[in-house]
Amino acid sequence: MPNEPKDPRTPQTDDPAIAKAQKDKELKRIADEAAQKARKTENRYDQQRGGTFPRGGPSGMA
Repeated sequence: MPNEPKDPRTPQTDDPAIAKAQKDKELKRIADEAAQKARKTENRYDQQRGGTFPRGGPSGMA
């Protein structure tokens, strides 16, 4: 179609407040994805190791 933009990304704005809000939103999304990946990795590690602490409690004494 001839009226479609060539670049599918959102056009940039001249207002610095809006540009900062868009940048902050993108950074938050990236940080949330990284945190979710870290949680999954930690949960997988805990399942493989049988928990966080050694048998008998945090001190290792039974």
